[in-house]
Amino acid sequence: MSIRKDIMERVEDFVFMNNLCNVYSGNGISKDKKYRYVLFNKPRTLDGEIRIYGSNFICIKFQTGYRDLPKNGWVKFNSIDKALDFMDAAFVKFNMDKALELYKK
Repeated sequence: MSIRKDIMERVEDFVFMNNLCNVYSGNGISKDKKYRYVLFNKPRTLDGEIRIYGSNFICIKFQTGYRDLPKNGWVKFNSIDKALDFMDAAFVKFNMDKALELYKK
C-alpha cells in the first residue's frame, strides 16, 4: 500500500469518526493522479476537501460560515498530524484560537 493511500485512509477515518460527512462523502485519486482526496462537509456551514500530494504536502481547502475562519480558505501542511490538528481544532472542537494559529503558519 502506498504512503498516500495510508494517509488518505487515516484522514477518511478522522472525517467519519468526527461526523464531518453529513451530506455526502467521497475519496479518490485526481484525474491526473497527482493527489488523493477526501471530501468533508456539514449542512449549510462547511464544505471542504483534503488533498494529499505526499506525506509532507497536504492541502486543506474549505468554504465555511464559521465567523472566525475565512469564508474561503486554503492551507498547506507539511505533516498529516498538523493537518488533522487543524481539522480537529477548526471543525470538531471549534477552538478557533488554535485553528487560526495553525492556519497562519
